[in-house]
Amino acid sequence: MPQPEVRPAQPSVALGVPAAVAMAIADWLVGAPGDGAQEIALKVRAKRGSGLLVDLAGYVAGRIGQPADLDELASLAARQLDDRDLADLAQVTNALSERRRLAAAEAMVEAGWSVEANRRQPLTMTYGLTLVTAQRAPEAVEPLKISTVEKPDDATAWFNLALAYVFLCDYDQAWPAFRKALGLSPRNPRIMASWGLALLTAGLPELAWPLYEGRMALGDQRKRHDQPTPMWHGAPYPGETLFVYGEQGFGDFIQFARYLPAVKELGGQLVVGCRKPLIPLLSRMDCVDAVVAFDPGGPTPKHDQRVPVMSLAQYVDPRLERAGMDKPYLGAPPHKGLPRAGKTPRIGLAWGCSPTGSGAAFKRVPTPLLAPLIETGAAARWFSLQFEADVNAELSDVPFGDTISQKLSGAMKDFGDAAANLTAMDLIITTDTATAHLAGAMGLPAWVLLQRYADWRWGANGDTMPWYPSLRLFRLEEVGAWQPLIATVSKALEAWLQEWRPPRRKQ
Repeated sequence: MPQPEVRPAQPSVALGVPAAVAMAIADWLVGAPGDGAQEIALKVRAKRGSGLLVDLAGYVAGRIGQPADLDELASLAARQLDDRDLADLAQVTNALSERRRLAAAEAMVEAGWSVEANRRQPLTMTYGLTLVTAQRAPEAVEPLKISTVEKPDDATAWFNLALAYVFLCDYDQAWPAFRKALGLSPRNPRIMASWGLALLTAGLPELAWPLYEGRMALGDQRKRHDQPTPMWHGAPYPGETLFVYGEQGFGDFIQFARYLPAVKELGGQLVVGCRKPLIPLLSRMDCVDAVVAFDPGGPTPKHDQRVPVMSLAQYVDPRLERAGMDKPYLGAPPHKGLPRAGKTPRIGLAWGCSPTGSGAAFKRVPTPLLAPLIETGAAARWFSLQFEADVNAELSDVPFGDTISQKLSGAMKDFGDAAANLTAMDLIITTDTATAHLAGAMGLPAWVLLQRYADWRWGANGDTMPWYPSLRLFRLEEVGAWQPLIATVSKALEAWLQEWRPPRRKQ
C-alpha cells in the first residue's frame, strides 16, 4: 500500500560519532551514501585518530558508488578490537538496527562477538537485542539473561529479555521480566506499549489496553497525540463531535474501523481523520459523518473530544468479544475495477509490504521463490496488488514476471481503487500487508503468508483468526524459510483450482 516517501538521511557528526558512522554505513548499503560520507570519515579520524570507527568510516567513504559487501564489512569489524572498539561496535550495531539495516547490524555484532568470551561484556546486551530484532529469539535468550546479571538495575536489559520470551510465547518468563523492567523505569512508554502488545498476543486484552496506551508518549508518536482537546474515554457524547484519528499503519486503521459503528451509537457527530489514501474507503461507512485528511502535527477539524483509532476497542470492546465479524464492514466504490464474472480464475498477489515499512525484511517473499506458486496456478490469471513501483519492478528479474499483470496495480491511487480490485479477484494471496486487512474487512477470500513471529493480531498459531473469518493463515515454521511455505501454499492452490467454479452472473 502507498507509503510516505522515505529518503536516506544525510550523515551528521552532530548525531554522535558512532551514530554518524552507522548512518554513513546504512546509506552506503542502500546505494545512497550522500555527500557526507567523506566528511564523516575525516571528522572521525580527527576526533578518534585510530580504531574501529576510523576504519569503518574510511572504508565506506572510499566505496561511494560501489556495491555493498557485508562480508567485507564484517571482516573489517572482526579485526583486533580493544575495549573502546567493542563499545563503539555496540553503538554502531544499535544505530544500524534502528535504521532497519538488520543484515548489516547482524554482520557487525557477530564479528564483534567472535572475541574471547571474557571480553564480550560491552556487546552482550546489543548482541542479544540484535538477535531478537532479527527474529532469532531462541539464540537471544542466553546473552540477554547474562546482560541482566551484568546490569541487574538496567531496565533495558530486562525489557530486551522480556521481548525474547514473548517471541518464544514463554509468557511465564516474560511477565516477570516486563514487571522488573517497568519497576526500574516506571511509566516508560516503550516498555508499557510492548507489554500491552504481548498481553494482546497472549489473549489478555483487558490487562493489555491500559498498558498499550503508553504508545502515545513514544517519541515517534507524541506529535500525533499532542492535541489540546480532551481525550474520549468511552462515555456517551450526545450533541458533541468526536474526532477519531489515525495512527501507525494503514492496516491498523482498517482493522479498528470495525468499531466506528459502535462509537457512533454513543453520540453526536463522528469525524474521522486519516491519511489521504484511506479517505475514499472510509467515506463509504454510513456511521461516519465526515472523513478528513490528518497528518501528525497538522490541523484538525473542529471537535469536542478526540481518540486514536487503536484505542477504540478499549472502550467499546475491552474483552474483544465483538472483534469477530458478523458481516463485512468495508466495501468498494461502485463502478470501479474489472467486471466480476469470468471463466478463468483470477488471483491477486501481494508478496511484500513497502521495503521501508516496519518489519519489511520479514514480510516479503523473495520474488524468485514465488515460481512454484505461479507454476501451480498456470491456469489462472495473476494480478499484482502491489502499490509500490519498486516492488513491482522485481517482476522484471524473474522468468515468470510477464505472467503477473501489473494492469491493476499501476492504476491504484488509493484504497478505494484497491478495494475495487480486490472484489474482482476470486482469491487473494498476500503477506502481512494492508491488503490482508482490507480483504478481511470486506469478507473476501484471502490467504495470508505470515512471518515466523507474526504481529500480535494474527495470534501465535492456527490457520484462522477471529478478526477476519474469511482469511486463511499460512505460517512460517522457521525465520526466512519461505520455500517450504510456498510449497504448502502451492499444494493448497492446486486443490483450490480443482474446486473452483466460475461465479454466476447476476440476473
